[in-house]
Amino acid sequence: YVQEEVYKRLYEKNKAKLLQIIALSSGVGCSEFAVCSTTTRGMTTMKVFHSNGTEKVTMMRKTIV
Repeated sequence: YVQEEVYKRLYEKNKAKLLQIIALSSGVGCSEFAVCSTTTRGMTTMKVFHSNGTEKVTMMRKTIV
């Protein structure tokens, strides 16, 4: 439910950010989803929340296709 709300709000406010988060989330297990994606100096920092309440932060280089 939380993931659905996050995606719905992003769809209304920032479709580009939503697509970025979905792309960054690909390969993440179905019990996890990414939110809070931010880009600073070419690096994307993404928080991934797991259904068991844990979270992890992932950093990756931003690529534009």
